[in-house]
Amino acid sequence: MPTKTYSFGGFAVRINSEEPIADSGFFPLFRIPDDSGADYTVEVRRQELPSSDGAVVFDGGHRKTALRGGTVYAFTCFSDTDRPEKTPYACEVRSGADITLYIDYDG
Repeated sequence: MPTKTYSFGGFAVRINSEEPIADSGFFPLFRIPDDSGADYTVEVRRQELPSSDGAVVFDGGHRKTALRGGTVYAFTCFSDTDRPEKTPYACEVRSGADITLYIDYDG
């Protein structure tokens, strides 16, 4: 699994992805060794999105956020002309300092 770790403003962020992680722009300047400690870890998964069950705390534009227990589910949607409702293609799931980004889109 590809891994890259960055330090921004004193916080270290480790990204683990099922697919290659591209560095662009100034990102290489912020790279730190992958065995460094990380304050935040982001897992990127290309798979079916988690359920949107939970208390909806925001629903506007192309974003919908639900809260279930102590976990935040932030969905990103695009307009699908074949369906009247918004169709989610990504979901960020946050629990403490752990973030999982689910992507269910091949466009």
